[in-house]
Amino acid sequence: MTASDTTFPAALRTPLSTADDLDPLDQFFQRPEVGAFLAQARKPGQADASLRTCADLLPTLHPGRAAAVALMCGSLVEDGADPAILFPV
Repeated sequence: MTASDTTFPAALRTPLSTADDLDPLDQFFQRPEVGAFLAQARKPGQADASLRTCADLLPTLHPGRAAAVALMCGSLVEDGADPAILFPV
């Protein structure tokens, strides 16, 4: 398990007190935790494991953050991850 495997979920689970706490989509993808996670996910052989991390995380997130993660999931599938990983979610 890498640091991004634990930092990424922890950062996304931080509580939202107001709508201003939710990152706009472009800022979401510029967050260091998201960038580190995507860099790891794009390494050879990591797409499926990264998609599993996202699938496990999706039901626990605020809908605004879940939407951004869902977009990320599409990108991971385009990079070769197995879309069936997401079917249960």
